[in-house]
Amino acid sequence: MRFFIDIKIDRIVLEREYEKLIKGSVNLRGLKKPLKRQNKLLYGKSMLRVDELRITLAKALDDLSLDEWAAAQWRDDVVEKIDSLDAFDSILPVLELASEQTDSYSFESCCSLALQLAVVAQTTEHPKNLVSILKSLREHELQLALNDSKVKELAKWFRVSNAI
Repeated sequence: MRFFIDIKIDRIVLEREYEKLIKGSVNLRGLKKPLKRQNKLLYGKSMLRVDELRITLAKALDDLSLDEWAAAQWRDDVVEKIDSLDAFDSILPVLELASEQTDSYSFESCCSLALQLAVVAQTTEHPKNLVSILKSLREHELQLALNDSKVKELAKWFRVSNAI
């Protein structure tokens, strides 16, 4: 019960922040360029913010009681509208979103999305800093006590299994 309350509160907070951002009441000028770039995902020809992914993931997790495929549909919706270059650029931000997750299902959903984006990118070339992010995700995955290792699947795809 506590888990669902936390998600609902987080969703409400994220939706308020998103509304402020859309209305222009949030000042983005003070952000440094790398942080600004890191906080955005390229999504087709328009920009999808990581904040939007957080909100849509929270909604998908909230909808799981009504639709058991909500999280899978969330991943498919993101992947179907993205081209290979944008998919490649989106891998690291999605993995950073995975590192923020506190439950195993949302963590695995983010890692699965990153793997789907890697497939769409059609390359085994890995983004810069991928190995360090995968190492920290591996530790996070162990804390969540997951048996099935999505991080190892990602490392295998990018041919960096020995590095993590």
